[in-house]
Amino acid sequence: MQETIRRWVQAHEEELARDAARLVRIPSVSEPSQGAQPYGSGCAQVLSAFLELAEGYGLKTSHFENRVGRLELAGGSGPCIGLWGHLDVVPEGGGWLYPPYGAKRTGDFLIGRGAQDNKGPCVAAMYALRCLQELDRPLRHRFCMLAGCSEETGMDDVERYLAANPAPDYSIVADCGFPVCHGEKGLGEVELVSRLPLQEVIGLTAGTVSNVVPDEAQMTLRAVPRVRAGLRALPEEISSVEEEGRITLCAKGLSKHSAFPQGSLNALHLLLHAVCEAGLLQGEDARILESAARLSGGWDGKAAGIACEDSVSGPLTCVCAAARLKEGRAALTFNIRYPVTADGKEWLQKMEKSAQGWELRVLHLSGGYYMPPDTPLVESLMRSYRAATGDMRPPYVMGGGTYARRIPNAVAFGPGLPYDLSPLGLPDGHGGAHAPDEALHIPSLMKALEIYVQALLALDEDLG
Repeated sequence: MQETIRRWVQAHEEELARDAARLVRIPSVSEPSQGAQPYGSGCAQVLSAFLELAEGYGLKTSHFENRVGRLELAGGSGPCIGLWGHLDVVPEGGGWLYPPYGAKRTGDFLIGRGAQDNKGPCVAAMYALRCLQELDRPLRHRFCMLAGCSEETGMDDVERYLAANPAPDYSIVADCGFPVCHGEKGLGEVELVSRLPLQEVIGLTAGTVSNVVPDEAQMTLRAVPRVRAGLRALPEEISSVEEEGRITLCAKGLSKHSAFPQGSLNALHLLLHAVCEAGLLQGEDARILESAARLSGGWDGKAAGIACEDSVSGPLTCVCAAARLKEGRAALTFNIRYPVTADGKEWLQKMEKSAQGWELRVLHLSGGYYMPPDTPLVESLMRSYRAATGDMRPPYVMGGGTYARRIPNAVAFGPGLPYDLSPLGLPDGHGGAHAPDEALHIPSLMKALEIYVQALLALDEDLG
């Protein structure tokens, strides 16, 4: 059976890559909307395309309010095993060398926003059901695949789906790296708004979504003589343009996923720090920006007084991901991933105490989840992964957030495998999920598909 699966996967590589490219070409940033397209026309279009592909392969398809698509494999009558993925994407951002929605195929890579996170994996999950169907092997369990359209913007899709529909008895989320992710840190989104308005700062922008470290930040100041004179003290990395009595400063950074910020360069912090060091501002403006520069520094939460860690899930991460002016006041958005054993309310109190002069607003707070590694679902998936790869790494807990935190009896499992990006010759910070030139390594995805099929067959035998 293992060799039969391998041959099937190899025979369908080009077809899978073509189907993934079709979805990548559809810009599907989730946007709140009304009526029959609750997350915008792009998400409705990509969901329709996904369901059309699945129906063409003989899978039963349906959708829930254009929020979640469902594929079903006709088969057994036992408990249901579900695969999950999402078709929405983060905004493309800047700095791309390739067209963000061009779905460019370069050697073993497919490049485009969403190729890796999470359209390619959604197609692989669909193909896993297709392979089981074409193997024509009797199955004890029922199998389904669910694809949502609001994962990147708060998971409203899965919440609404589960409020109206039963969850699968066992769920596997195809939105992380192998082997099994059996826990995720808690997730908080917090906004700090300065209690006093700024006077000489008349514009401040950075970031678009909270789960991406900002790679560009801009600040607009009144072109008073003192500010003009201070421009000479700015580092050369900060550009400036003056027009119509305004001076606009810009900083470039290096973007990464907020859950994995190590190695990133936060453009907002670079800009705030440079302006403060150059002494461009005075009085209350200077005090507000000095505080903002301090709070936005680093990624471990020390600046905000909330650093902590545990042995299960590691250290807290804290990223200042966005900035705006709100009625003249500075507003900073923070993305915080906290250990599974930490109390969200406790670190919120510590952050509020540390942020003197700022009003703290909780935008979102979601506790993490943890499934013990000796549960039957985790143990079965680990056996399948090790048999397919020889990799003996243990299951892990991560800072990233997937649907698994919202679904009962769920873990995240692949499809990420190690691969070498160097053939693309991309700059540092390019090629990853949420980064410019997001790249899907097709051979790795095909290996993941092979693992998925073998794992589903094993679960069919192992689970009650």
